[in-house]
Amino acid sequence: MDEIRKEIETLRQSAERLKSLAKDNNAVRKNAEILLTFLYILKFITPEE
Repeated sequence: MDEIRKEIETLRQSAERLKSLAKDNNAVRKNAEILLTFLYILKFITPEE
């Protein structure tokens, strides 16, 4: 489970970076926000050990 949570965190950081880089691109920013929502769900359903 630790590897999954690490990967989720890596993806979250990437999505946050995309969101900050795409301040002028609404489509990319919106998709990064959708990805962050999906990652939140993944984190929620992945129990911590």
